[in-house]
Amino acid sequence: MTGPGLEIDAALSGDGPIASEQVLSWIDAAADSDLLTLSKLYRLTGEGYYRIQPELGRGPTCALIQRYLLGCIRDGFEQWGSDPRLEVAWKRALKWGDAHPDYMAGLFQRLQGKSKE
Repeated sequence: MTGPGLEIDAALSGDGPIASEQVLSWIDAAADSDLLTLSKLYRLTGEGYYRIQPELGRGPTCALIQRYLLGCIRDGFEQWGSDPRLEVAWKRALKWGDAHPDYMAGLFQRLQGKSKE
């Protein structure tokens, strides 16, 4: 395993405080195409949010979540609609996308730009 994966695993399995500077460095080091690392960071900022000291804050947390979810979409988000466990969330996401077409067009353009690189 390369990158910060082992360190993130240790933080996920631990119960002590996690330095926000460390989490930010892991977020910065994670490539948008590295869904495994982004997934671990997504879990860490959910399950271990209050262990991150000082608090990570809304900006970095939301940016990470967006990177992770966009990566999931890029790599086969369409399977979510056929998974019974995700069906409700999929339908709500589609409904939100329909209600915000301009925002979704911007995300679509970003996704196209990333996939051409």
